[in-house]
Amino acid sequence: MKDQRLDGFMMIGLHKLAAQNGDGLVPELYDLLVKNAERQQLYPNVTEFPVWEARMPGEKTDAALGREAANGNNVVAFPQARADGTKCEELPMYIAMNRFKVATGAEADFENVWRNRDSSLAQVPGFVEFRLLRGKTDAEEGYTLFSSHTVWQSEEDFQNWTKSENFRAAHRNAGNHKVMYKGPPVFEGFNVVDGI
Repeated sequence: MKDQRLDGFMMIGLHKLAAQNGDGLVPELYDLLVKNAERQQLYPNVTEFPVWEARMPGEKTDAALGREAANGNNVVAFPQARADGTKCEELPMYIAMNRFKVATGAEADFENVWRNRDSSLAQVPGFVEFRLLRGKTDAEEGYTLFSSHTVWQSEEDFQNWTKSENFRAAHRNAGNHKVMYKGPPVFEGFNVVDGI
């Protein structure tokens, strides 16, 4: 399969060559290719699907009206292959989750703690990805449910991280935020079932 990033760069190069003779791509297509090439350099495992706009003949497009047609629903992340060529979906996986009951009204502060944390997870062997998930608010109990969700190549990789200096550094100030929580976090760990 051809590398689509190479195709994009080749088209841009051909445009620049043709532009010397007064030819080349229409500006909209050139801008689209440049944007696509830049995005693929930053996020090699993300592809963007085109968004088709339904409109009547003569009706202005969302772009012409200054609105974004796509609201992010046309972006899909695909797992990357490791340096050894093994695809992520072929690896055994382990998912580690901590559920947090965050006091109502403290949600933004809680999210900012995670957003501004000094994380070195990307350098940890076996780490695949991290997500912070926000659930429903239980008004009666006075909390919003959150979950930290990490994916690892194996349970062993996760356990090794929990015994590391990186782990201790990442959790050093966890006690400073107790006022945000309605009880301690609840850990759940899962091994991915092969072939399903």
